[in-house]
Amino acid sequence: SGIFLLACCSPGPVFLLIASTAAQPGRAEGLRVALGVAGATFVWTALTVLGLGVVLASVVWAQTAIRTVAGLYLFWIGLGMIRSSLFGRPGLTRSISSRNSAYTRGFVASVTNPKALAFFGSAFALTAPAQATPQYHLAAVVILTTLSATWHSLLALIFATPVLQIGYQGLKRQIDLLVGSVLIALGAGMLAQGRRVF
Repeated sequence: SGIFLLACCSPGPVFLLIASTAAQPGRAEGLRVALGVAGATFVWTALTVLGLGVVLASVVWAQTAIRTVAGLYLFWIGLGMIRSSLFGRPGLTRSISSRNSAYTRGFVASVTNPKALAFFGSAFALTAPAQATPQYHLAAVVILTTLSATWHSLLALIFATPVLQIGYQGLKRQIDLLVGSVLIALGAGMLAQGRRVF
């Protein structure tokens, strides 16, 4: 769980997505994104305890597919934020203001994150006991999903504080442009990694 928390705390696409959503202002939207991330953690943990995490981490085409989907998704989100900052139009990430869309953004951003594949396919799988019991597996799923929901929800609440929201509104155009550019760069990097496999 300690290694998992360190992985959660490291800045990445999920961090940027939650922070930018919660600060718009959008505490409820930010929390839904956080729950989507926790949902992805549940899926990855369940796959790992079933033995599929190691398989996915060792199959080259699966890694390539995950990097490609993640790269395209981050590129799409970044493009929407840049379009919003330059032309004042609603960004692609906020074109549908529904509860499901916020949850889905968090889920997809997290489940396609190659960092999750690396963690659950190696660090988590290798630290589990050789003869783990069903109770251990169930506890692992519950604990890691709860940790993910707690940390990412706390992150959303922090960025939804009035001070940060006011600061964000004052620099919204510049922040959206910066975050969008970073997401596009991250997406392009993932796509390049996927192409190098071939």
